[in-house]
Amino acid sequence: MKVGLQSIVYNEKLQNKTTSLDLLKFKTNFQTTENSAFLKYNKKVNVFLKYSLGLNFISNKIDSLNSDLFFILPSIDLNVMFKKNLTFSISYNSSKTDYSIYHFTKSRIIQDYRTLLLPSVLTIEKNISNNFQFNTTYTKPSDNLFSVLNISYNNLPQSINKAFQNSSTLTQEKYNFSNLDNSLYILFFGEKKFRKVPLGINIELLNANFKKATFINDVRNINKSSQNLVNFEAKSYFKNNNFNVSTGIEYLTNKNINITNNITNRYKQYSPYIKLLGQIFKENLYWQTKLTLHKFEMTSTSTNNIYDFGFLLKYNVKEKNYSIFMSGNNIFNISDYNTKNSINYNQLFSEETVISSFSGFINIGISFSF
Repeated sequence: MKVGLQSIVYNEKLQNKTTSLDLLKFKTNFQTTENSAFLKYNKKVNVFLKYSLGLNFISNKIDSLNSDLFFILPSIDLNVMFKKNLTFSISYNSSKTDYSIYHFTKSRIIQDYRTLLLPSVLTIEKNISNNFQFNTTYTKPSDNLFSVLNISYNNLPQSINKAFQNSSTLTQEKYNFSNLDNSLYILFFGEKKFRKVPLGINIELLNANFKKATFINDVRNINKSSQNLVNFEAKSYFKNNNFNVSTGIEYLTNKNINITNNITNRYKQYSPYIKLLGQIFKENLYWQTKLTLHKFEMTSTSTNNIYDFGFLLKYNVKEKNYSIFMSGNNIFNISDYNTKNSINYNQLFSEETVISSFSGFINIGISFSF
């Protein structure tokens, strides 16, 4: 059995006194005092089964608003080992949502060139999130095999979100409560090294899904977004470290849907690469080169491919505890301006920023160790 006590005081200040408009001048203080106690019981039933139970008692006083909240947050964790190389775990924990000074400001705040945050109308309420997780691992050292799977689901019955009043020239934001805020993450990672050939493979898969409700121009909008990432790599493991090679591809997709208005935006990125590396001169000199092709696809916009070539040379002077290095990134385009894309999605619009950047460079340096 574990028992703990904790006390934390948060103090935030927000002030604007530089503007010439009296309407936008303000000074706000936000102070909270949090006292908590937790109990945690751990039990190992046998070599294959163990579990833990926890309770967290939190008294949260918002001094600046003269408001008190009390939370009882449970947690549970169950671990099962079916075999020495196969384990499963299931867990649940609850947590509270914290307020900040921006949630209760009584003045208007200019966010950027077209966005204005309006005074808040939130009331103090207990907002608790529920998180469920499932994990499993499978390892077999004799076959150089390792894998892990994680699934996480988070639910907020009532979350703090923003409502928007949007026009062609101005977006006005205001915090409110939303009754729909769910997220789901699925992550898999696997690694395998072969014994008969000096080769290994890695694979990483990620799927993230979100579903939220927001208000836009007083209309409730349901928004869904999903992101998928696939990262595959094959690499050599030669006994002689003078030369090794790895190659792979990273594939990213992003899909955003406004269900209410039936609007969909998509984004894809392909990044195949090849990397050569090794250690020579009695392993004192480490070298590496990498060539990557970045290819983008968007719903309504075309863009150029980017060829990114970089390198690293690092010489270690072991007797003197220092090293000399030279590195380069995107060196094919050192003297040229390159077009790059930045994608921003939110509840109101999909924004693509196309910029020309001086992205290539070469570094030369020295590092010491003491």
